[in-house]
Amino acid sequence: MMIRPNIRGIQIEPASSLGPSGVKVRVSDVESLDLNVKQVEFRGVIPLERDLCFGEIVTSLFDCTGGRLLPIQCDFPEFQEEETSAFQMTYDIGEIGGSLEFQEWTCIGLISPMFINGPFEDTRNLMVVTRLVDLDLEYEIRHGQVISHDGVFWTGIKKFKLDLFDDGYLESQIRLHKFHFTSINLAVLTAAKCGHIKTQTIEVIQEKMDNWLDEADSLDKIYDGYRNSQERSEKYSRQLDQALQKAKNKTLRPSRFLTELKQRCSPAQATELIQFCFDVIMTNQTITAPALELIDNIAKTTRIDTKELEKIRDDRIIKVGTGSDFDIPAEQFLGINSYWKPHKKIKHLESEFHKWNSRLNLVRDEDTRENIQRMLNMIGEALRKYR
Repeated sequence: MMIRPNIRGIQIEPASSLGPSGVKVRVSDVESLDLNVKQVEFRGVIPLERDLCFGEIVTSLFDCTGGRLLPIQCDFPEFQEEETSAFQMTYDIGEIGGSLEFQEWTCIGLISPMFINGPFEDTRNLMVVTRLVDLDLEYEIRHGQVISHDGVFWTGIKKFKLDLFDDGYLESQIRLHKFHFTSINLAVLTAAKCGHIKTQTIEVIQEKMDNWLDEADSLDKIYDGYRNSQERSEKYSRQLDQALQKAKNKTLRPSRFLTELKQRCSPAQATELIQFCFDVIMTNQTITAPALELIDNIAKTTRIDTKELEKIRDDRIIKVGTGSDFDIPAEQFLGINSYWKPHKKIKHLESEFHKWNSRLNLVRDEDTRENIQRMLNMIGEALRKYR
């Protein structure tokens, strides 16, 4: 089973009764343009329960394929909601009272696949939702959903099909959430392979989650399937709680998560994940062979270059606490393969010794110097073994 967030659809009010005047909304092709542009048109009389001072028609757009309503996004601010990037058009109808009458089909907006972005690509079923609103009364529409109904007097709905070719915005959000959930599980598994999971380690994982959630909150203009930041945060917290429980029960396995990474993981995400796992190891203050083997498997799965992996490892080693326990053979920790011939092992160790010795002469922090000296001692012992 793949890890994926629950995709929650938007809830909207039902369409208003057509009434005796037969108010209608339709979506038709713009014949003068060969760009698959659609026009939204309106015709009929809407009897009003009370006088309106100033009104406008607000049009929202949804993908309704599969039954859920997912808002269409737009890259142009003039066709966006005030607080989100959801598509919205407005048609000013000025001062009116008693009733609103359109005797002929009147265009109240245009829709082009060139400036909208749906949740998924392909031929999609879309829904236009038009609302008559009173500008003198408060109303709020967010991601196409009416939050405050006071100023909404009439709602019309019309469905149609449209080809959307760009990568869907929700597809990107789903991939990102999957990567985050996979990273949480692999970080917990890395800590578990160190022999135990410390409170400080859980705090490091929680801090990483908080950073991701802060980034998501800053992009809240784009709908990602969660109603609000609290719901998103609760989902991430459940992922961590479930991973910790499975680690405690020894049922947390890496295979499914490595498969997720193999299917879709960018080089930047792979680097971020490996750095994350090393941070977990260093906070746990116990470096074991199984933990490093898991990180090696992550690197191989995501095709991280060996030099890049060494760079990340070295950067984290310098920052490890001086009381940390290196419960691992020196050869494995230093990246020596068992099948290498002795002269190749010696050459690799001499290169490592020169690298760390050069760094020792450049740093002044005592803890960092102690960590580097510990690396030099480890390398020295390994060299004596092969010489």
